[in-house]
Amino acid sequence: WAQCKATCNPGEKPNPWDQPWKCDAIGSRTPGAPAKGGLLAPWAQKKCSRFNEDCSESKCCTGVDAVCYEKNSKWATCKTWCTEGRDPTDNNETWCTEGRDPTDNNETWCTEGRDPTDNNETWCTEGRDPTDNNETWSCKKLSAKGVGLAVKGFPSLFCFSLMRTEGYEVMIMQGQLNYSIGIFACDEAAVFSTDGGWTLGEGPDGPVKTIGVENAVIRTTMDGTAGNAKLFSNMWDKVMEDGRWRNHAWTIKVDPDAVLVPERIRWHVSAHTGEKVYVLNCNKVPGSPNFPMMFGSVEIFSFAAMDTYFTGRDACKQSMGQWLESWGEDYYMGKCMDLIKVGRISDFGVVGDSVCT
Repeated sequence: WAQCKATCNPGEKPNPWDQPWKCDAIGSRTPGAPAKGGLLAPWAQKKCSRFNEDCSESKCCTGVDAVCYEKNSKWATCKTWCTEGRDPTDNNETWCTEGRDPTDNNETWCTEGRDPTDNNETWCTEGRDPTDNNETWSCKKLSAKGVGLAVKGFPSLFCFSLMRTEGYEVMIMQGQLNYSIGIFACDEAAVFSTDGGWTLGEGPDGPVKTIGVENAVIRTTMDGTAGNAKLFSNMWDKVMEDGRWRNHAWTIKVDPDAVLVPERIRWHVSAHTGEKVYVLNCNKVPGSPNFPMMFGSVEIFSFAAMDTYFTGRDACKQSMGQWLESWGEDYYMGKCMDLIKVGRISDFGVVGDSVCT
């Protein structure tokens, strides 16, 4: 017996019934396999701040390309950019103003501070501060740039599936969760469904529940496949809202019945980490204007590609929105990536199935 492995330690036994591995190399390494980066240190996983969290004390960020930028002596947060002065995207709704609020009768004040029967001089009210116009950002860098929440491998992967809560997909997804394989072998995973809040099972950190997606009409495309672009467009809106994609170098949408091996995905994409790209995984009809293209069983996007999509997705809806109920989601997403000028990588070895071949 021999097996392709990234690493091997003589004497190791992955399973109790295995014979100890000799680890003799009997072949060359996979051509083009890029060098690997390291995992995020356990202390950093616990200490470092996420996007939009206060990092004035931690002075480090886990998100991809995130830097801890200082606003003033009381606040700093993890962002990918910062401009001194006013930030038009910051509406102050999560700020805290110290001092007396003459319009508040103290019924909703927090429990820390002075007793509400006195003059209220040390209380703190969460919410909008109309006197803060955001012109005080210093943009002083308090940290180096984050590379992602790589807790299982480098580069870090955020993987997710949109599943039905009835039928064969349930057992497949539960099997992945129970054995920590498939999307649950990625650094972070999520499950979406039109049945939001449905419990898939128990994960390492507690119950794994589906994130709700607005349902949509699914028609039939010209080639006889599902015209599900509208449904998946709704799903991508929820992916953005969920926000975990921002902590990872790559985001991967996986069909529930696709077999995903995250470690192999890393071999394919590591060399392109940091680029603004998505992966074309099928060239079924060479010479066709529609090929090569991205087939939907496994869709792979870099952090910069996702950041560009969530900023520019409205341009896609304005240009191609009339086709959302007539196109397949993979075809629409590829066309959208091209429209907003996300680069392409052709890798026809990243997926193997009978649909493409």
